[in-house]
Amino acid sequence: MRSTKGNATRFLLRRNLFIGVIVFLIAFYMMPVWGLSHLPNAGTLAKDSLTSEMMAAEIAATVSTRVMTDPLNLEMMVILYGGLGFMTAMMLMRHLFSRRQSMLQAALPDRRETDFLRRCVGYAVLCLAPILINFLLYLLVVAANGLMDAVMWDRLLPKFGRLLLINFYGFAMGMLSSVLTGTWWAALLMGAVLIVGAEGLAVLWHHIAAQYLHTWVRTTLTDALANLSPAFTLYKGFYRPAEYGCWPGTVAAVLALALSLLLYRVRKTERAERTLAFDGLQPVLSVVLSLMGGTILGIVLMLSFTTDISLIVGMVLGAVLTFWVCRIVFAQRLCGILRHWALPAVSAAVLVLGWAVLYTDALSAGH
Repeated sequence: MRSTKGNATRFLLRRNLFIGVIVFLIAFYMMPVWGLSHLPNAGTLAKDSLTSEMMAAEIAATVSTRVMTDPLNLEMMVILYGGLGFMTAMMLMRHLFSRRQSMLQAALPDRRETDFLRRCVGYAVLCLAPILINFLLYLLVVAANGLMDAVMWDRLLPKFGRLLLINFYGFAMGMLSSVLTGTWWAALLMGAVLIVGAEGLAVLWHHIAAQYLHTWVRTTLTDALANLSPAFTLYKGFYRPAEYGCWPGTVAAVLALALSLLLYRVRKTERAERTLAFDGLQPVLSVVLSLMGGTILGIVLMLSFTTDISLIVGMVLGAVLTFWVCRIVFAQRLCGILRHWALPAVSAAVLVLGWAVLYTDALSAGH
């Protein structure tokens, strides 16, 4: 009998070939096309014997670093390549968002571990490989313009490596978000919370703390983000690879993939088309989003009325309203939301307690 071990992987790749085409076209525009439009003039100047040292340094910077940032800008390049990884994960796991496809997938003889690894292979072929191919095409454009001697490999390769890590980090977070949820929009919301939730909340409270403290708060947050935050170190590391380590992003991506695999093994098939795939996530995510909503509304009212009481009122009101909105969205119904009062009360109390600690300088940070 003919072996059919590779058929499922080939079917997955054929079915999702459009992902590879989209990623290839985007990366082709970002690297080879940019090189074709910018490098010929640099090549002409490089051949000119009268080119100054300053011009030569400018050419080297154009060839080695600007291809990674100039097609859009620094922030948009990070968002683009991270988003490509995230959306690739969502597309490869889209059967989790359809009850019919989930039932069909559950009927197959494959173990879930095998299916998960197959989709990771699909990411490598359909997302990573097109980016690598376009990088090689860019180097071909560089060579065709006689600029290989101007390439600063110690700058180009670390930046490109960090770009691949950003893409891999986006894929890992996309896999985890897809496993934890059962709809497209819930996966996007979960991704936003996982990637920037902690850092965003820290930045908001840094702004609040700056209203009361003037010594300790100025460097503590920056040091913590630079050393521990995966998203922050990946973003800053793409700009200055030598100054920011890649281990926070790498560790976070590996842990996210491992957790995705563990949860994928036990995820119930009937959870497709439900907002959250695990019941225990509802109170946790509701509290986290309540803290974020209360902090945001508190800052808005504080900036509007410039009083402490406006900050407190905004925190309490924002926490309660955000929690109720989360309950409506997660349960997909309006009735019964007023019965849940303990968790929004706890969220509001935590926010007010945080303000009290800053106002009274309980940490002895100095006013």
